[in-house]
Amino acid sequence: MNARLSILGHLLALGITVTITVIAISLTDNTSLVNAQDNSSKTTASQQTLPGLAQLPNALYNRERQFPETVLPERQLQDAIERASRFFLSQVVSPYNANAPGDYNLNCGPAALVMAFRQLGENQFWSTDPQHAIDSARLSLTGRLKDEVTSMEQMENFARQHNLLTERLSDVGQLKLSLENGAAIIALGNPFAAGYAARIGEDAYGPCGTLRNKGCRHFIVVAAYADGSANYIINDPLSKNGPISISEIEMKAYLDSGVALSISRSVATIG
Repeated sequence: MNARLSILGHLLALGITVTITVIAISLTDNTSLVNAQDNSSKTTASQQTLPGLAQLPNALYNRERQFPETVLPERQLQDAIERASRFFLSQVVSPYNANAPGDYNLNCGPAALVMAFRQLGENQFWSTDPQHAIDSARLSLTGRLKDEVTSMEQMENFARQHNLLTERLSDVGQLKLSLENGAAIIALGNPFAAGYAARIGEDAYGPCGTLRNKGCRHFIVVAAYADGSANYIINDPLSKNGPISISEIEMKAYLDSGVALSISRSVATIG
């Protein structure tokens, strides 16, 4: 009888110990959850106060700094547009560049270089002020801030100086292949010859050429190809509303009026 009571006492004591332990673990878990929620709230608040982000809708600069994944051409149209918008900036006065020096400027080359480098995850031009990033690119290309024409050769040389691979492209077949391989593509052509500039309209597109002679030699970035819709997503710095979706016919016409440069990261620079 005494032995049974002794065993029962031990079991009761063990049960109390287990219960207390479970309660303690539960309290610890709840405390950790509360702390995690507090830290999450603090992080969100910190991200919302980053300078410049209020002026740059969809430009997720802080998130994309460290080696973002490359644009994949098989993504659907809306996903491709959303991705391209993370790297977009404008050379004209718009929500994507409140500090642009007016609508008439020659900043399409520097702006295209900034967007291409950001797309590749390169960190040379990560200022949250779009105009500051464009000015930095101009200084890198020409050595001065004078508003003057820049060339494909200058951008190609700059990319090579930063151990990036470059290749000239001449048709949409080469362009698609480069996109599939994760390249960023800078194209020089005439947006009015391609047709999409007139389709978009003057309210959403900056001036290119003169009122009597529509058209110019203009740099854009080809950010993606959406297989599902057979459309190309371009980051055109004259756009006031972000990335533009154009047809394959329009893309071909743009290339026929100019030339394209593929820029990609070598195996040695990835990681």
